[in-house]
Amino acid sequence: MSDYSVSVFYTSAQSSLFSSFPIDFIQTCALGGVSKASFTGCNIAYHTGDVPDSVATNREQILRYFDGKQLLWCDQIHSAHIADATDLYVVHRLTKGVIQADGILCADTSYVALIMVADCNPILLYDPKCNVFALLHAGRAGVCKRILTQATQALKAKGSKPSDLLVFIGSSIRACCYEIDSSLCEQIANDFDERYIHIHNGSNMLDLIAMLRDECSTLGIKDEHLEILDSCTACDERLFSHRRASKKHMQTGRFGLLASLR
Repeated sequence: MSDYSVSVFYTSAQSSLFSSFPIDFIQTCALGGVSKASFTGCNIAYHTGDVPDSVATNREQILRYFDGKQLLWCDQIHSAHIADATDLYVVHRLTKGVIQADGILCADTSYVALIMVADCNPILLYDPKCNVFALLHAGRAGVCKRILTQATQALKAKGSKPSDLLVFIGSSIRACCYEIDSSLCEQIANDFDERYIHIHNGSNMLDLIAMLRDECSTLGIKDEHLEILDSCTACDERLFSHRRASKKHMQTGRFGLLASLR
């Protein structure tokens, strides 16, 4: 029997920012679980090529931390689309994972929302006054499409104010490991700012965290309301990393950020 407690990497209970509010979140990792081969550990994604029964078992065990609440998840496509789970038709499709989106907005205590990553940024935005949250999958494409801004606008439509939002950014590939080619470097510099590109040993390294920090500031999210986990997926082998696995010509699984209102 696998020990699923080791699959939990970080939780809201450990967070000085979130622990006193009625929302629970868990970031999982690659440890524990029943997946085999290159997916060894707690892979929670069906689309990786892993054995479906293994993925189902991994998800089932993690959901025990949320008292078996129903799971909402989407077919992630590196977009800026946010699926609104306050719509019952959308909820029905999210329980089957058939909506193409990269964010879930939720205000119902009956559900657990899931975002899957293996280098991209898992992000939680939470409004403690309206008791509503959005969970985001934000890789380079999502950050460049400003999915964080889209989520903030979606929350504002529910009555939220950016100054009230609390934001958590989980483990992701950081500037120490995210090398990009010259054409992408030029694109980022032109569309955003060259300050997000760092040169290390002659290579161009992209700092998505700096981009997200600046976007939060522009949106009016308070700096003291932002928590960023100091954790690089490519550096830490306890986490799944697409970039690290690709260098070894291997497939990789996905860890997740799950959140639910109490």
